[in-house]
Amino acid sequence: MAYSFMALKKYGSILFVWLIILFGIALIQNYLRYGHSESYDLLNVVTYLCVTVLLFFPFGLASIILMSRIVLKHSFSVWQFIMVAVGAFFLHYLVGTIIIHLLGFYDSFFEVRFAKQYFGREAFFHALTLAAFSYVISQKRTQGKMISGTIGRKSLMLQADKVYWIESDDHYLKIHAEQTQLIKRATLEKMASDLSPDFIRIHRRYIVNRNFVIGKEKQHRDEFVILASGEKLKVGRSYSPLSL
Repeated sequence: MAYSFMALKKYGSILFVWLIILFGIALIQNYLRYGHSESYDLLNVVTYLCVTVLLFFPFGLASIILMSRIVLKHSFSVWQFIMVAVGAFFLHYLVGTIIIHLLGFYDSFFEVRFAKQYFGREAFFHALTLAAFSYVISQKRTQGKMISGTIGRKSLMLQADKVYWIESDDHYLKIHAEQTQLIKRATLEKMASDLSPDFIRIHRRYIVNRNFVIGKEKQHRDEFVILASGEKLKVGRSYSPLSL
């Protein structure tokens, strides 16, 4: 699955609107808490929140793009999300603290009070935002994809996430699912590209659904993958050692 410019534009628009909402919530909270004070300066508050909330947009969007690219090649894990999120937070903090200092809010570039405020509130909401995007991105893999094929003279559609493995046979593909085998005229290269990242190439003749791989086995110099369906498929020499 390729993430198109339109998809990233959509994510960027959603991110921007959400940050505007967070900005509004933070502004209202700040006004309700400190608005009665004579020293309350609305312009300073707006400027401060623009840096701590809205400035996260480019870092958040970069994180979304990075997560999308990771998903194209691998299954997106919690640890990868944490690393991407922490990187975004600290880059935003470093840029933000420099801007805040240059605007005269604090005397030093790295003010402890600013760190406590940012990581105590804004970073929490930014983390929830990235977590939501990472969930949506990780779900948009083979889920919902359909594979067309034939059984005899019947044309059928099969959900890609129900397929165990796909085998190349001359100019045709044999699509193996539970109690079903479809035939489709296509190339294995094209099918592997369409079903990435959940389907991986293990042999010049096979691609397998990594979600159904339950183990690996070594026999002398040969490596095999074991599928939940019971099949044991040999891993091609050029694809070994296989990383799942």
